[in-house]
Amino acid sequence: MSQQPSRSRLPGLTGARFAAAASVFAFHVSLEGFLADPGIAAVYARAVAMAGWTGVGFFFVLSGFVLTWSARADDGPRAFWCRWLAKTYPNHVVTWVVALIALTAVGAVSDFWHAVGNLFLLHAWLPVHDLIASMNDVSWSLSCELFFYLCFPLLLRWIRKIRPERLWHWAGGVVAAVVAVPFPTPLLPTTEVLPWAPVPVGEFWFVYLAPPVRLLDFVLGMPAARIVLSGRWIDLPVPFAVALTGIGYLTALNLPFTHGLVSATVVPLALLIPAPAAVAERLVIQRGALARRPDRLPGADAAGPAGRGGGGVDGPGGAVGVVRAGAVGQAPSGRHARAPGAGRRHRHVPRAGLGRADRAGDDLGVPRRGGHPGPDRARAAPRGQPAAAGARRAPGRQRPGELLGGLAHVHRCAGRAPGAAAAARPRRPVRGAAAGLRAGCGRDHAGPLVNARGAADRPPHGAVRGTQYT
Repeated sequence: MSQQPSRSRLPGLTGARFAAAASVFAFHVSLEGFLADPGIAAVYARAVAMAGWTGVGFFFVLSGFVLTWSARADDGPRAFWCRWLAKTYPNHVVTWVVALIALTAVGAVSDFWHAVGNLFLLHAWLPVHDLIASMNDVSWSLSCELFFYLCFPLLLRWIRKIRPERLWHWAGGVVAAVVAVPFPTPLLPTTEVLPWAPVPVGEFWFVYLAPPVRLLDFVLGMPAARIVLSGRWIDLPVPFAVALTGIGYLTALNLPFTHGLVSATVVPLALLIPAPAAVAERLVIQRGALARRPDRLPGADAAGPAGRGGGGVDGPGGAVGVVRAGAVGQAPSGRHARAPGAGRRHRHVPRAGLGRADRAGDDLGVPRRGGHPGPDRARAAPRGQPAAAGARRAPGRQRPGELLGGLAHVHRCAGRAPGAAAAARPRRPVRGAAAGLRAGCGRDHAGPLVNARGAADRPPHGAVRGTQYT
């Protein structure tokens, strides 16, 4: 299911993917006996004994998280399945052919039906060691992933029906199911023992390889994604989530083999994956709201019309409207701010560098970049030619001092309720973006505010006329 452009692309998970892949690689290196020193090899093997199992579990949870995160309602199951097969299955066929050629060359060809089961990704469904280890044995995870992806459209429909306030409960239920999986394994029929671990194949298959059981890891990532998207994440710091994962890994090293495969690390992994995704989503929301619609930021509507580009601005929420209108050299009503008595010597307040906010102002009646509209507007001279006599300077880049001064004033306005004491303190007239920002901070700091009927409200006694709306 394709990705929505409005959501973040989860760049914070790139490093986590690399760490998980490196852990799987390190585990397989320990199985090959590359280290000549037996002591070092033993220490290394002990350190990475659970790294491979943990890394695979990470990718299973991540698959459910990412698919739910990027899922779109207008994407049908058939198109989704075809995309996955087109992306994954050709690579599997290539590796299968390479394995067939290599095994034939050394005279170790697998059983025909085992090879066919591996080709069609069915080899993880039976607790038969020769079938699981046939051809490219690590492709058992693709067998599980194929089952996950076939179930995903139905699971997504169910996950979307869960009310947001119950998502944590459902996630906890899935965790409890994962933790409970190893306990009934002693009741399974006796099978052959693994050649590399003193565990029956049936127990290992049931806990770690069986696609229906590993589906729990995949499902756990789905409510985790919805928790973040619905704004119910607990804001767990990423370093703390990494520390929890390390504690879970150390716990897995000291648990019985079947319990350490998945159960010990499922909770840390379920917390590690959403943590950077929540940070990325929060940044996308904040940047997008400021760049596209600052009036939609939290608190903008609380100020009444001020947060939407009109009326007075008298509180912290109104300061958002000031950034929306005042910082770009506009009154909240959409008019330009002038210093009193400026006349033709008035210098247009240029817009601050808010990027896409220049385009987003159209719906609020904010004029686009280019100067004060009127019959006396002077056009900028072409590049390389001197400006005409009497022409005003074209709007240029915002001076850092003006912008910082204005933003500081908005910060002061947002943290202080308006009152007579604040209005009584004289202030120097300001210019540039600071004039536009101060103009929007309310009657306590500005000159007369012109209402919709054209009537001017008188400023409080003792207030200094810094700017006015005309």
